[in-house]
Amino acid sequence: MFHYSGVERRLTLTPKVRRPNFRSFWSAPSGWGTFAQTISPQQQKVSVETVEGTLAVARLVLEAIGKAGIRKVSARLGSETLTATLRDEAGRRLIDLDHEIKIAPGQALQITVSG
Repeated sequence: MFHYSGVERRLTLTPKVRRPNFRSFWSAPSGWGTFAQTISPQQQKVSVETVEGTLAVARLVLEAIGKAGIRKVSARLGSETLTATLRDEAGRRLIDLDHEIKIAPGQALQITVSG
């Protein structure tokens, strides 16, 4: 599932398909693009790209998949390293970025959570 709240700048990515590699199209009023998720026992990687328009994001919500006790998060927008915090809540991983970003064409948002 792809759900975007423009008011909260929150992006929820919880695909119902449990494949190690998943890729899907997304669209929102401000743009469209693709997102991908790669799952292994040690980490979960998510990439969000825009093809047209922009997507403003301050928080990501992911389904907690893989090993329990995953505590590290890294985030990048294009070549820029972002500061992010991770917490688990009710089977979800909440990732808060230290500032709102805008995903534009050519600048993929890449999130990796690991143990």
